[in-house]
Amino acid sequence: MYSIDKLALSTVAFAVLLVFVTSCRIEPPPLPAKIIHWKPAQEGKFIGKRAPEFVELTWINSKPLLLSALKGKPVLIRFWRVGCPRCEESMPALEYFNRTYAQKGLVVIGIVIEAQKEVIPDALQKLGVRFPVALDRNGVTLKKYKFENSNYSSVAVLVDKKGIIRWVHPGGTLDPPRWMGGNEDSPAFDSLEWEINKAIGEKD
Repeated sequence: MYSIDKLALSTVAFAVLLVFVTSCRIEPPPLPAKIIHWKPAQEGKFIGKRAPEFVELTWINSKPLLLSALKGKPVLIRFWRVGCPRCEESMPALEYFNRTYAQKGLVVIGIVIEAQKEVIPDALQKLGVRFPVALDRNGVTLKKYKFENSNYSSVAVLVDKKGIIRWVHPGGTLDPPRWMGGNEDSPAFDSLEWEINKAIGEKD
């Protein structure tokens, strides 16, 4: 009798677990029918201008890259600091874009500031970062992208196939959406994904 009850209990537990797992969203939802309009206050100053070239970068896990050599591919650039909570919380979103759109031509690049070269590989492994990362030791490239009135240095920029800035995030956390484990909806994430798809589909 005991063995039968134990078997029945195990069967019920497995069924409950199966329902829970299948009900969890593991794939992104389809993009909404209309683009999500998300515009940071200082966006107008940068959108439509040519993205500045990278300067004085030390590449950590990639051969040296230049924007001029990446013409024909959209490029997502994110500045970040090792040990910065907001930066680390943004990594799942960036890695999602890298994993989902790299085969379609998107290049995701992380540029680390205010860090020693030796500590970066361990940080990349801890955060599961697989996209190219460089060290901007003297902040030369950051200064070209830094918003004048921003309190953050964790700027994110999407550059189109022609080298023109199409989307900006002034800093702080690029929040992942609910289906990725985020705590709330993320209009910035949705807007960026829209712009990435749009940039991928455009002619060089």
